[in-house]
Amino acid sequence: MIYNKLLGTGKKIIFLSLSLYILFFVSSLGSSKESFIERPIKVVWVIDGDTFVLKNKKVIRLKGIDTPEISHEPNVKSQYFAKKAKRYLIKLIGRKYVIIKRKGLTYDRYKRLVAYVYLPDGTFLNEFLIKKGYAFYFPHKDIEPYIAAILLLAQREAMIQRRGFWKKILTLDIANQLYIGNLHDKRFHVPTCNSVKKIYWKNKVYFHSLFEAFYNGYAPCRKCTPWPRE
Repeated sequence: MIYNKLLGTGKKIIFLSLSLYILFFVSSLGSSKESFIERPIKVVWVIDGDTFVLKNKKVIRLKGIDTPEISHEPNVKSQYFAKKAKRYLIKLIGRKYVIIKRKGLTYDRYKRLVAYVYLPDGTFLNEFLIKKGYAFYFPHKDIEPYIAAILLLAQREAMIQRRGFWKKILTLDIANQLYIGNLHDKRFHVPTCNSVKKIYWKNKVYFHSLFEAFYNGYAPCRKCTPWPRE
């Protein structure tokens, strides 16, 4: 009887020890996996104006912003200012250190980390690129309201000062046309876009210029974007 009690106690101790070991092992995996968060880490490759790769091979997509697209198809030109945006990001962070913030960190469908990024001197990179006219504000439901306000304010400043791509974009013929926005997702479309038919009438917002659409915090639909190509 005493033997059975000892055996039972021993099993409990072994089970408890094993449970603690598994818990420690799993938690240590999680902490090591994210050990680069909130710490300076080197950038080894810039993919385009809003995406880059860290030394640990993590791909980072800057949250709340978008830059003109670089074409990877042989017969399709890149969007206006796309290559300049990439070169500017290389100048800022290429082979240098950045800090990935834990706040707002998510993964997108391409398994990239979508993040708020800071330079070692405290500069908020996402905001800085918008303020200089190399990126525009890209609204999304998971962006904190105060961050959204910061990014939109930076965009309005860049637009008024005609910095970066705004100097040309806001003077083209496309700048003075009608666009239809969707209040639900904060995207705007050309009137002939198929997506316009799917917008509930109460969510339709009409803009009479690109300036008006961007100034109010809407971003262009990727399917019908009026953004010119080089």
